[in-house]
Amino acid sequence: MNWIKNSFLYDWLGKRSYAQCGEDLIALELLKDVKRGTYLEIGAYHPKVFSNTYLFYKKGWRGMVVEPNERMAKLYGDSRPEDGVIETGVRGQGSEVRGDYYIFEEEARNTFDRSTAISYQRSGNKLLRIEKKRILQLSEVLNKNVDLLSIDTEGLDEEIVKSLAKLKMRPRVIIVEGENAGKFLEKVGYVLAGRTPYSLIYNIRAK
Repeated sequence: MNWIKNSFLYDWLGKRSYAQCGEDLIALELLKDVKRGTYLEIGAYHPKVFSNTYLFYKKGWRGMVVEPNERMAKLYGDSRPEDGVIETGVRGQGSEVRGDYYIFEEEARNTFDRSTAISYQRSGNKLLRIEKKRILQLSEVLNKNVDLLSIDTEGLDEEIVKSLAKLKMRPRVIIVEGENAGKFLEKVGYVLAGRTPYSLIYNIRAK
């Protein structure tokens, strides 16, 4: 059935949301005044399935997606040809330009975070191999303001949002995983606007 996910038929099945638990619908409501905005999705994985930004793409938005999984990154050329794609990892701090990329049998578990990888293994997830992959800092991929920032890095969300405070850009809406990442966003001017079993959706506080 994977071929359906990559074909136009996937869009004809009456889907209102493409995110895992409706995160895109919550973000869309928060950004309803923006007609053709921009987004950055870090840890994008599949261009359609469980995507926090595909609904926006269908509505005319455009942006950049960051996905270190080579197989997934290649799918964007067919499904979302007007988006930019960077096949790399992203960290919030440090000077490394290449890092260990832990590749699991369940590809959505892939991560650059060693402690997260160990946790997944202890939970029964099969680690296939470790590869060296290019890593960029957040400042290298977020070089202009965006309306929506989605972060799903399997363990590095908090590190990335903390580096956001050093940048002048302030996305209006941010989707992250992890309570610690959310608590930090509240300290730098964001309010919790929505919650799903997997994600927190933050809106920038009105001045």
